[in-house]
Amino acid sequence: MNREEILKLKLDGSVLGDRKRLWDAELEMLAYFVDVCKKHDVTVYLAYGTLLGAIRHKGFIPWDEDIDVVVTREDFNKICDFADEEFKAPYSWQYALNDRNYFFRYGRLRREDMLGLVTTMSKYEYNCGLFIDVFILDEAPAKLSKRKKLWKKMKYYEMVMQNYYHPYKAHRSAKLTSPFFRMMGKFTNYDKLYKKYINIITKPAKDNTGLYVIWDMPNSAYKVIKKDLFFPPVEVEFMGHKFSAPHGYDEILTNEYGDYMTPPSESERLKWHDGICIFSADVSYKDFKKAFPEGFKKELFEKK
Repeated sequence: MNREEILKLKLDGSVLGDRKRLWDAELEMLAYFVDVCKKHDVTVYLAYGTLLGAIRHKGFIPWDEDIDVVVTREDFNKICDFADEEFKAPYSWQYALNDRNYFFRYGRLRREDMLGLVTTMSKYEYNCGLFIDVFILDEAPAKLSKRKKLWKKMKYYEMVMQNYYHPYKAHRSAKLTSPFFRMMGKFTNYDKLYKKYINIITKPAKDNTGLYVIWDMPNSAYKVIKKDLFFPPVEVEFMGHKFSAPHGYDEILTNEYGDYMTPPSESERLKWHDGICIFSADVSYKDFKKAFPEGFKKELFEKK
């Protein structure tokens, strides 16, 4: 697909092309990922908006664009071990060690014949195929002060690794500090940095506090989850399929969203991906990169 053909597609929030086709593709990705994980005794739980959609809508939230799941740290490590053998083209597994132009604290299943990119990246230096976010349940310290301290340590190593090869472009606020962190990266190698980073995150496991945390946002330190809300998992319906969910999903969703069964008003249905991500089942990552080497510019897709 060339530039002119891509520009003819409808841009609906963060979806380029047909939203129903995107949902079908993402559902196919989710089923594939869960099936592969089951072979290795890995439990994949629906999370965040995907879990909310399953409980409230029995499928996608009508204005949502992506899929979120979560696994334990132990199971995440298993996925990293079997990924090369199990995930075949157009699918691939992406995390901080096997794609060093990519650094997130979680993993992603990618589909390279479709599109899932961060619009603020001025260069698409890592695989930007359509993705499922695979978050990680880590053991959490019982004291808030310890969780805050842990977050600060994590952020230091993340900034060094994000700038190890080049200025990290996904967050413009990092530009002023990136030369410092690139300099720090020269004193050790990437693998050693990542090992230290993981050791910091997993150290609380020795305390066995009975708490989980998903280190995805600055306020994560305040959002601990009781481990016994997850086990044993229950099955919930999502787009006519059955997937695993934490058996304590009501408490988890209430803590995250409040009165989660009442949909927000139309004015409050903010698409947080809008202006940040673009998803498409109609355009491949490689075609988009070739058609728009200068990067994504929303104004190009605004119809006159």
